[in-house]
Amino acid sequence: MQKQTQNPQTGKKTVITKDKDGNVKRIIAGTNEYTFNKKTHQWQTPKPKLPTEKQKAHQFAVKLRNRATPSEKLLSKLLRSIGISFHFQKTIKTDDGYRIADFFIPGLNWAIEIDGGYHNTVAQQEKDAIRTEHIVKTTGYKIIRFTNDEVDKNPKRVVEVIIHGIRTKLLEVLGGEDTFTPICVETPLRIM
Repeated sequence: MQKQTQNPQTGKKTVITKDKDGNVKRIIAGTNEYTFNKKTHQWQTPKPKLPTEKQKAHQFAVKLRNRATPSEKLLSKLLRSIGISFHFQKTIKTDDGYRIADFFIPGLNWAIEIDGGYHNTVAQQEKDAIRTEHIVKTTGYKIIRFTNDEVDKNPKRVVEVIIHGIRTKLLEVLGGEDTFTPICVETPLRIM
């Protein structure tokens, strides 16, 4: 037998389940569940479920979104202003787990990384190269890297490179030839 009540003050529902003798065997109050163990004569709560690897990666991506760098905020604002659809701090599934890309443009399958100063160390560059190679191998995505300085000092070039990629993808799909040449070509593009 089951009885359901609702607390008028909090709005939380309580479900009480009784056995055939009228003894309470289970109570669900809100999101909490209690079961009665007849052997020990004690109420028990189930063990909390540990977050999955995907949930952990998503939680970390949310933290990164909340702590976006000024360069990431600028690029996000620029992409939105010209109507480019993207995901910010996107979790990407690879064969060995989840990775987080600063930006992801789904139509192009591009992950865009904005590298801060710590990416200038040799050790970090080696880690970045391994990570990039792994993402490219397992997902087929292209990784494009810009530095914070490139985004801050020459945002026009960064946006032109992204627009050029979109034009190239459209021409692949629709057929045709690209006659567009980006205006800013001071630094080489690093597409992995």
